[in-house]
Amino acid sequence: MGIEQIRLAVGAAFARRRVYNEIIDELSARTDRQLADIGLSRGDIPDFAQHAASSATRAIHVEGSNPRLDLVHVA
Repeated sequence: MGIEQIRLAVGAAFARRRVYNEIIDELSARTDRQLADIGLSRGDIPDFAQHAASSATRAIHVEGSNPRLDLVHVA
């Protein structure tokens, strides 16, 4: 594994963690009722965030980009 591959792997890991934390923060701010409306409970948040962050960073990965998500916004 070359230096460039290591750099990309580390960058992807940081991007996943950043997106994971954004999802955790966004969903944790919701009420139990709002979570139930989208089919989640508080205990589901970490697993959901991990899966969503992995999927999002795979889907948006472009070398040198800053992956972000339009997170769940419940009015």
